[in-house]
Amino acid sequence: MLLATTHKDIVSESADLIYHLMVLLEVKDIPVGEVLAELEGRMK
Repeated sequence: MLLATTHKDIVSESADLIYHLMVLLEVKDIPVGEVLAELEGRMK
């Protein structure tokens, strides 16, 4: 179910999601670059 429907709400919820992901990565000592490299590999 999609709760955020307006542009502003989607931007706000996306920021929350990215923030919490960044906190998780920091706690687990996983560089963001490692995640980006994984995504890049999936695009090939």
